[in-house]
Amino acid sequence: MSSRLESDIVQMLNEDGWNLVPDKKQGLYVTSFEGENGIYQLYLNVMNLDNQLLITYSYIPIKSPKDKIAAVALLLNKINRELYFGNFEIDYTNGEIAFRNGMHFLGEEFTKYMAVNTISSCAFTVDKYFPAIKFLINTKISPEDALKQVKRDRSSP
Repeated sequence: MSSRLESDIVQMLNEDGWNLVPDKKQGLYVTSFEGENGIYQLYLNVMNLDNQLLITYSYIPIKSPKDKIAAVALLLNKINRELYFGNFEIDYTNGEIAFRNGMHFLGEEFTKYMAVNTISSCAFTVDKYFPAIKFLINTKISPEDALKQVKRDRSSP
């Protein structure tokens, strides 16, 4: 099932303009997304399709310096509490920040809408919160104020 479903998912997303490139060594497909606030690499995990699970990842284009990891982790926790789906993560060993989103489609026929929704929500969530993360890393502002600043900027005309 997974190889047919995998090719269907990739075809659906490519028809929608995502231009996925296979990285078969890792069982992933890679694409990029240019949002309002940056350019991001998106990874589509197709290794769990037999379990009817589709996962997307996006890595923030900057890493947290070691002295900011605790503050960034606090900010990511605050952001995660606002999200309905997916979550931000930080690797404490190297400062790498990622967003992970997925969907379980047990018992459902997989549709183009499901594929596009899964990868799009990952891309747009990363773009939405990247300014707060970047602001926190590049200034001496608190996690709370970094998030407030981004919310203020989004509500401005």
